[in-house]
Amino acid sequence: MRHLLIGQERELVWRQTKIERLTHELALHKRHLSGVKAERLSTEQAQLFEETA
Repeated sequence: MRHLLIGQERELVWRQTKIERLTHELALHKRHLSGVKAERLSTEQAQLFEETA
């Protein structure tokens, strides 16, 4: 019985760690995507740039 509980506790810790890592990784990807979108020129901005160039 004790052996089973120890195994379940290890599994729980592993899963919690995995969730934390994936949550962090997802946050990094979201931050990267929002940065890429913010740096992208809108159609209007691109047209203005082409007109002045």
